[in-house]
Amino acid sequence: MMAPPLRVGPLLAVSCAMVWLLSCSSAGDTGEGRLPTAAELTGYWAIEEDGRTLVWQFAPTATADSPELQGKADVFHIWDYATDADHQQAQRGTYTFANGALTYAVSWDRFYPCSPLADLCLTMVGKTYNHTILGFSGSTMTLSSAKTASGKRVLKRVSGCPPPKSTGRWVAGQTALFDHGYGEVGHARIAIDAKQRVHVLTGTANQRPLRHAVRQACGWSADVVDSNATSQSEFAFDQGGALHAAYWQKDVGKTAYAHGSNGVYQSVDFQSWYAPTLAVVPDGTPHVLVSPPDGLPRHGVRSESSWQWTELSALAGAQAVSPPVAHADGRVELLARMGYGWVLASHKPFEPWTVEPQTLPCDVVWRLQRTASGGLRALCGQTVVQPGGIVAKYWDTWYAERDGGPWKLTWLDDAMRGDLAVDSKGQAHVAFFRPGDGLGNKPGALVYGNQAAGDWLFEQVHVSGGLLREWDDLRLAVDASGKAHLHWGSSVYATNAVQASSAKANLRVTLDAGFSGNVTSLPKGMQCPGPCSLTVAAGTEVRLFVDFAAPHAMPACRPRAPGDAQHYECRVMVNQAETKQSLSAKPAPVAWAALYGGPGDETWHDVSHFAGGAIAAVGVAGAGAVIGKPLQSDMSGQLFVAGLGAAGQGRWIAALPVQQAKGETAAVAALGGGAAVGLTAATGWTPPGRPPIPHGAAVVALDGFGNITWARTLATGGGGTLTTLRPAADGGVWVSGIFSGDALWGKQFLTAAGPSDAYVAKLEATGETQWVIAAGTTGSDSRALLDTTAEGGAVVVLLGTGMPTVAGKPVAQEVPPSGALAFGVDAKGAVLWSTAIGDMALHGLRAMRAMPGGFVASTAAGLNFVHRLDTSGKILWTFQAQAKQQLVDMAVFPDGRLAFCASFSGGMSGAVVGQVMTLNSSAGTVATYLGDGDLPGCNLLRPIGDKDVLLAGVTAGAVQFGALVLPAVGGTDLWLARFVGK
Repeated sequence: MMAPPLRVGPLLAVSCAMVWLLSCSSAGDTGEGRLPTAAELTGYWAIEEDGRTLVWQFAPTATADSPELQGKADVFHIWDYATDADHQQAQRGTYTFANGALTYAVSWDRFYPCSPLADLCLTMVGKTYNHTILGFSGSTMTLSSAKTASGKRVLKRVSGCPPPKSTGRWVAGQTALFDHGYGEVGHARIAIDAKQRVHVLTGTANQRPLRHAVRQACGWSADVVDSNATSQSEFAFDQGGALHAAYWQKDVGKTAYAHGSNGVYQSVDFQSWYAPTLAVVPDGTPHVLVSPPDGLPRHGVRSESSWQWTELSALAGAQAVSPPVAHADGRVELLARMGYGWVLASHKPFEPWTVEPQTLPCDVVWRLQRTASGGLRALCGQTVVQPGGIVAKYWDTWYAERDGGPWKLTWLDDAMRGDLAVDSKGQAHVAFFRPGDGLGNKPGALVYGNQAAGDWLFEQVHVSGGLLREWDDLRLAVDASGKAHLHWGSSVYATNAVQASSAKANLRVTLDAGFSGNVTSLPKGMQCPGPCSLTVAAGTEVRLFVDFAAPHAMPACRPRAPGDAQHYECRVMVNQAETKQSLSAKPAPVAWAALYGGPGDETWHDVSHFAGGAIAAVGVAGAGAVIGKPLQSDMSGQLFVAGLGAAGQGRWIAALPVQQAKGETAAVAALGGGAAVGLTAATGWTPPGRPPIPHGAAVVALDGFGNITWARTLATGGGGTLTTLRPAADGGVWVSGIFSGDALWGKQFLTAAGPSDAYVAKLEATGETQWVIAAGTTGSDSRALLDTTAEGGAVVVLLGTGMPTVAGKPVAQEVPPSGALAFGVDAKGAVLWSTAIGDMALHGLRAMRAMPGGFVASTAAGLNFVHRLDTSGKILWTFQAQAKQQLVDMAVFPDGRLAFCASFSGGMSGAVVGQVMTLNSSAGTVATYLGDGDLPGCNLLRPIGDKDVLLAGVTAGAVQFGALVLPAVGGTDLWLARFVGK
C-alpha cells in the first residue's frame, strides 16, 4: 500500500522502550471486530512489520461516534521509519469503514513534495487496499492484511506526539495548512511571537482562504483569517500577541489588512493596490506599504480604527522595494532600488520620510534587518554577468552589512532565493536554495547558515529533485534561543531544535607541492602553510579561504570575487570520519582576459584597478558598443564609463554625451564605491539634475551603478584641459591639467605666469575643492602629469621653459629649453620640494610615476628611455628600450620595481605586438611576462598587488592569450587582461 521507499537520513529504530508507545503487550482479537469510534481512532498509531515501524495519523472528517455515521477518516501523514532500509515517506489518502472492513484509497494524481528530507513522493492513482478489523481494544487494533505472512497487522496507539522526521540536526514535517482538504499552499510566511511560538500564514494557491497556523506541543492548530481567496500575504505580531496581516484579496482585487487573535479577526480592504508589505512597531501600530499601478508607493499607518496614507514621492518609479523592518523606537526602514542605485528610506513617528543614497552593488534585496546596535544587515543578489554582456540564469547571493560606513559584502553562494534573520546577539542567519544543473547530474539543495562560530558555516537541510514549486516562498525565523525555523514550498516546516547531532569529523587540508600562499580554515582561523586539520560537526559545510600566487585548478573551489585569480574560497561538506581536500597551484601567465566592443570602433582612455578587485574604465564608444553591458543608446564617438568586476565582467556602463577636444584624454579614479571621471569637453553638456558643463575641464562622479552623483567644472574661461586624475587616500581625488590666461575655479581666479600654466587641485569626496594652485614657467607649459605618493601627497612633472613658480612663489632654478619642472606637494597643497630638469630627452614626456624618494619618467615614441630621478633632479639610473620599441605605459609596484608595456614592429611588416617587462631598483630586467609576438598592441598598464598587472589594449581582430582566443565583434575592439607576475 505504500509508495516505493525513498532515501533519507539516519534511521530511527523502534522497540518496547520507545516512549511514544503506550503499551508493548500483545494484542488479542478483543472486541470481536467492533469498529472504533471517531474519538477512539483519532491520533497516531504505530505498526511494527518486518523490522519496520510505520506511524499513521488519523484525522476523521466526521465526528459522530456511531459506526453507522462514521464514514471516512483522512490520513494526513504516514511516517515510515525503517531499520532495514534508510528511507522515509509520507502519503495522504482516505480510509473508509464499512462492515468491519477498513479500505485505504490513495487519491493523489500528481507529484508533490511530501517530505523535506526525501525526494518527491511518487504518484499513485486508483490504488485501493482493503484491511479488516479483527479486534479493537483501546490501545491496540488488529487488522487482517495480505502484506504479512501471518495475515495480521497489530497497531498500537502512540502516546503524545509522533516521532519526528529527522536527519541529524534537522526535523521536519508539514504544517496544518496542508491538511483538512485545503490543498497545496503558496505565499506562506513564518514568524515567531513574543511567547516564542512559531506561526505560519499563507494566502493559499488555488483560490483558497487566508489561513493561520500555530505550532503546538504536538502538531499544529489552524484557523481562517479571511475567507476570500488571497495571496501575497505578509504578517507580524505585536507584543500583546495579536496578529497583523496584509495581503491581496484575489477575488475582489484589493489590498486588505486583518488584525486579531484566537480565530477572531477584523479586516478592512483598501484600494486596488498590490504587493503589500507590513511592519509592526512595538506599540502595536501597523505600517503597510503598497505599490499602486501608478508606480508611486503608498505608506499607510493605522491609528485606532482609521488609516492615514502618504504618497512616497521620493520613491516614485522604484524598481524594487525590500520588505520594511520595524524598530523599538517606532522607526520603519526599507531599501528601494532607484535606477541603478539604492536608497534607504526611513520613517519616524510624526516625521516625514527621509531618503539616504546607498552604494549597495546588488540587483535585488531579499531582506533588510537592523541589529540592536544599529547596524544594517541585508541579503541581496547580483545577476551573474559574463564578459561581453552575457547574463547567466542564476543569482549570486551576498550577505551585506553596514555599521556606520560603506556596505561590506560577503559572497554566500550561487543561489536563486533566500531569507535573512538577525538574532538578539546580532548574529545573522540565512537560508537559500542552491540550484541544480537542471539535467539531473547536480541536484538542488536548501542550505542554512549562520555566523555563530565567528564566520559562516553552512548546513544542507534538504536535497531537492529540482522542481521550482518545491522551492517557492522560503522563509526563515529565529527564536530567542537562536534556533532556526524554516518554511517553504507546499507547507513544509523544518527546525534544527531537536536531535542536534554530536557527531564530529576531522577535516584535513593537503597542499600540493606547487602551492604557494596560505589557507585559512574557518571557524578556527588557522593559518596553514602546509597540511592542517580542523574538527567540526558532521554535516557542516566548511569554507576555506585560499590565497594563491598563481591561477590554479582546484575542485570544489571558486574565486572569492568573480575572476579573482589569487583569492579563492573552497567549500567542503564534512560528513565522514575524515575528509581530505587537496589544493593545487599551477602557474599560468594570464589569469583572465576579456574582449569588448561593437560594430563600430572603440578606444581606451584610462583604466583604474580598485582595492577589492573592481575595475573602472573610460574610453570612446563605437556604434552598438557593449562594454560588459550594452549602452542604452548609440553613443558613437562619445565617452563611456564602465564599472567592471575583478575578472572584467560588466557591472554597469554609463554614457557621458560629450565630444572631447582634439588630442585630449579622459582619466578615471576610484571614488567610494563608484568612480570619478576627469574629462576635457569640446562642447557643452548638462548632466541630469546637475549644473551645465561648458567647454573645458570637468570631473564627474558616478556611484556603483553608473548614476551621476556630482559634477564639477574646472578652470572655466581659461581654456582648461585635464591631464591626470588620481584617487586620494581620504576618498577624494587629485587633479592636474593646463589652463591659459585667467581661469575661474569656483570663486577663485588662477592667473597663468606664461602663455599657459598647470593647475594642481585636491577635491573632496563630494566634489568640493579643498585647494587649488597654479604652477608653471614663464614659457608655454604643454603637459602636467601627477601621481600620488605613499605618504598621501603627490609628485607633479610639467613641461616648460623659463623661470618657474608654484602657488605664486618662485621655486628651483630656471628651466632650460626642452626641460621640465618637478615638485612635490603634501595633502594640503604645501610645496615640499622642487627641481628644474635640463634637456635630457624628457621633451615629449609620455608617462610619469611617483616612487619612494623621487619619481620615474619615460619619453615619447622614438626616444624610448626610462629615467629614475630623486627629489633633487639627479638621475639615479636610465634604462633604454630595445630598438624599434615604443614604451607605452608603466606602473610601479610597492617594492619599487617597475613594469612597463611596449609596442614594436614584429616579424610582419606593420604588425604591432607588445610585451610586458619588470625592472628592479637598479634598472635590471627581472622578468619578461610575455615575449615578442604574444600580445596585441598595449595601451595602458596598472599594478595589481605586489606582482600582477592589469593590461588594456585594442585589436582589429581576434585576440589570443595562450590557449584563450577571444573573437572580435567588429571594427576596433577593446581588451583587458590580468597577467600573473613572477
